[in-house]
Amino acid sequence: MNGFEWHAQRREQNFRVNRREFRPVCRAYQHNPRGDLLSTCHLYALYLASDSLWSNEGVDRILLTYNGMLKACAELYAGGVDLTDPLLSPVYGEFADFPPTYIVTGTRDMFLSDSARVHRKLRVAGVEASLNVYEGVSHAEYAALVGAPEWQQDYGEMKAFLEQHLATAPRAAAR
Repeated sequence: MNGFEWHAQRREQNFRVNRREFRPVCRAYQHNPRGDLLSTCHLYALYLASDSLWSNEGVDRILLTYNGMLKACAELYAGGVDLTDPLLSPVYGEFADFPPTYIVTGTRDMFLSDSARVHRKLRVAGVEASLNVYEGVSHAEYAALVGAPEWQQDYGEMKAFLEQHLATAPRAAAR
C-alpha cells in the first residue's frame, strides 16, 4: 500500500467512525494532530489560524515546508470534501462528550498551533485534555528519538494517562 492509498483508507475509516459504524473510542491519543486542513491549503487562513505553519517552516526537520507535499496531501486526503468538515479538520467540530485526550507536539512542529487550537477547544468543551509540548522537537520526532528523554517522558506519560483512563473506561457490552 502506498502513501496515497493509506491516506484514502484512513479518511474512509474516519468517516465510518463518525457515522457510528464502529464502536466509539472511550479514550483518545493524538500525536501531532493536524487539526485544520483548511489552513494548509489556503494562504489567507494561514495568517488567521495556524501561526506555526509559518513560524516553523524550515525549522521543522520532518515536514520542512507548507508548499508542496503538505498542501498536496491535505487536498488528496480531503478528496473534494469541504476542508472545514470536522471529520477532516477537527478544530471546526464540536467536542462535547469527547473522551479524555492526550496530545503530543513539539516547539518546532509545523502543527503546533493546530495542536494548541484542538486542545483549547477540548478544554472549552469541558473535556479532560493533556497537551504535551517538547522543546526543540519537530513533527512526530519524539517517536523516532528512541531512548531520548523526550521519548521516555512522552511514552511514560502516555502510558500513565491511558492506564488511568482505561481503568475507568466503561466496558462494551459483549456481542
